[in-house]
Amino acid sequence: GRVGKIHSTIKLPAGSGPRFCVFSADGNYLYVLTELSDEVIVYRTSNNSLQNRYPLSSENPEGGAHIALSPNGEYLYASLRVSSTAGAKRCKVSDGIAIFKCLQNGKLKRLHYLPTGGHPRHFAISKDGKALIVACRDDNSIEIHPLDSKSGLPNGKVEKISVKAPVYVGLR
Repeated sequence: GRVGKIHSTIKLPAGSGPRFCVFSADGNYLYVLTELSDEVIVYRTSNNSLQNRYPLSSENPEGGAHIALSPNGEYLYASLRVSSTAGAKRCKVSDGIAIFKCLQNGKLKRLHYLPTGGHPRHFAISKDGKALIVACRDDNSIEIHPLDSKSGLPNGKVEKISVKAPVYVGLR
């Protein structure tokens, strides 16, 4: 295989534990989800400068898992695994997904925290932005949360499908 040229690198804060990242819809910002500090760290891509840090919850159970943008690029979703972490017993927040509105200049506004089944390791958003599909490993289920594509928020009855220890959701 061919190895591409590294254009630049960024250094994340010590103890953050970067896990996954996604670029903003316009490509001007990089949203990095951390597994140890449980936050979304925003970098400007033009100069790799750290812009802001957004916690997934008021607790720190060390379990950030996955991050994704809505198809229209207006909403950012990030999952937090609490039930299987070392800090779970002292933590008051449940497993779930933090939902943010993407604002100008790489800023995020926290809109909602959506509780999910145990250990939401991975999730996907439907192409029309009307469903959030979550692999809840420890609950042996896949949850389908209806979304309002205009507000980015959940809006309806959750459907659950029994699946043995799901860890990934892939959509076509």
